[in-house]
Amino acid sequence: MEIPSYSEWFCVCSPGGPLAIRLSSSFPGKGTAVTMPRRCAPARTLLALLLVLPAVRAMAEPLDVAGSSGSKDSGSGAAGSGAATAPMTGAGSKAPKPPKDPKAGEAAAAKELDAALRDIIAAGPLATARAGILVADVETGQTLFARDPDVLLNPASNVKLVTSAAVLARLGPEYRFDTEFYVDGGAADTARALYVKGKGDPSLLTERLWAIAGDLVHLGLRRIGDIVVDDSYFDGEREGPGFDQETGDRSYLARTGAVSLNWNSIAVHVAPGDRRGGKARVELEPASDLFEVDVRATTAPPGSRRRLAVSSVRAGSKQRIIVEGRIPQGSRLQTVWRRIDEPGLYLGQTLRRLLEIRGVKFAGKVRSGTVPRGARLVHVAESESLGEIVRRLNKTSNNFVA
Repeated sequence: MEIPSYSEWFCVCSPGGPLAIRLSSSFPGKGTAVTMPRRCAPARTLLALLLVLPAVRAMAEPLDVAGSSGSKDSGSGAAGSGAATAPMTGAGSKAPKPPKDPKAGEAAAAKELDAALRDIIAAGPLATARAGILVADVETGQTLFARDPDVLLNPASNVKLVTSAAVLARLGPEYRFDTEFYVDGGAADTARALYVKGKGDPSLLTERLWAIAGDLVHLGLRRIGDIVVDDSYFDGEREGPGFDQETGDRSYLARTGAVSLNWNSIAVHVAPGDRRGGKARVELEPASDLFEVDVRATTAPPGSRRRLAVSSVRAGSKQRIIVEGRIPQGSRLQTVWRRIDEPGLYLGQTLRRLLEIRGVKFAGKVRSGTVPRGARLVHVAESESLGEIVRRLNKTSNNFVA
């Protein structure tokens, strides 16, 4: 049977994340295969739900057995008799049954749909999941199936669509975030302090910061006292609503800030050491004096099982990266991302390291503060357009940018 086109909204929210699907007239029909990743068991169950809807609805559609019913034959045969011409049938064939009552068919189809969906849900991962399901006819608004449709669940990444629409409407796609650099006193090539005032750029990466360091050197800076990071453009709230539902150091839980770098996360690269039983080789990107690395992982024999655990914790003014477990000889490089707890100091310490590579000398330290009156603006680094930032946000579902 050819599966007819279908148009419905089918939305599900669950602890593992939401799924919102709209079926349109181009929804796959006969002969089309749709696959889902193995790890998306709830999504596969939902796909089964969606595929059964057109077939169930088709059951309720009455068959047109005589083409244009009630038409009269004006040609040969019983001409002028007013009798309708019956279609030709083969020997022994039965005449088609008249159409059923449409309302009775719809009621039966609705009952079958409800039973089919309940069976699918009961047999799949959604049976024990917290999920809200609503299937409605987009033409009539009639609810075809519902299971806890009004239960309050975390909308998860669906909120990114609302965030994107709001920021584009408010600021416009051509808006750009500024990061300002000020100097305070000193000779032409010397600054008692270099101030970095952030204004919320969520897209600043190490590559761009390296170019900014070059711009500052080209302006003539050769000696700097302190680097002072000013993140007062934002309030003190560092975690968004809903972040309390999960704790940990995963990169998608990174804290926000007016001064940020690399989505406020650090890349930890782990490789086997030079000899069996020796410590694993651990490198950070970008490396700076902000970090302490505690390597507890060892190098295991070739072919053994790899077991690594990487954690990131605050240790006073430092960020401690702890690597535990084992990694076999001959194993490929493993890279994990972990969040950092002080975004401003992260950028400040990284900037210091990049300026030192370019030959700048430092006499002070990296600290938090505000730009004082009288400080001289020497450079403004602009982000790419907001439209491009939002495009990448939704392409990669970046929690930090959102």
